[in-house]
Amino acid sequence: GVEITPQDMASSILYNFKYEIFKSVDHLPPRRFQILKDWISLLRTYFPYSHNRASFTQLGRQLEEVKSLSAKKWDRMVSTFRVGSLDTGSTWPYCEQLNKETYQGRSSLFSGKYSNNGGAYPCGLWLTMHSMSIRTPKDDVMETNEVLYNFITTFFGCKSCVSHFTRFASGSTTSLAKRKQKRRGHHPVEETIPYDGHDMPSSAIWVWAAHNNVNLRLYPPIHVDGNTTFPLYPTEQ
Repeated sequence: GVEITPQDMASSILYNFKYEIFKSVDHLPPRRFQILKDWISLLRTYFPYSHNRASFTQLGRQLEEVKSLSAKKWDRMVSTFRVGSLDTGSTWPYCEQLNKETYQGRSSLFSGKYSNNGGAYPCGLWLTMHSMSIRTPKDDVMETNEVLYNFITTFFGCKSCVSHFTRFASGSTTSLAKRKQKRRGHHPVEETIPYDGHDMPSSAIWVWAAHNNVNLRLYPPIHVDGNTTFPLYPTEQ
């Protein structure tokens, strides 16, 4: 199979930069601007390979040089930006193959929202979040989780996705969700986990829990002869 590479992550980051940062505004409000800078700071700290991180370091410096960010200014920055020597086109070698092998014939709201890339953009974002969280040392778990939470709830264009993610990451479960869990049989991975929980074992576990929560909602596992066709991660192994 195709191996996971930074290319999938870079393609999703560039897609986000181009289409998700500015939507209905010409200038980013101060809080949104700070969330963007925090996200880029996380990327320049934990993105795979130093030559790739150098690209985010340079972009971060450009943002620090401006007091406010307009759509035109951002477009100029993004037009010349690339992650290391990775392809600047919309190519997701791993995610596109994964979608064919794992999600074939299974509907998802992503097929409508991001039909132009077959859901590869969200897949690449998940890979990025996993990569950031796995590299986060224990002392920095809270900081990384907060940056990831703010980024997704601010700059991810799927509103229903953000709504579900917010409920998961804030530790709140609606009465409707509780009734659904009771009807179909509760699975422990459906528990909500606050991103700022003080007993958080690691950032990686929190991102995995969030990802499994989303997968169970979008692609309910099919059980055949006691085996699930959609495994949850990480496994006990």
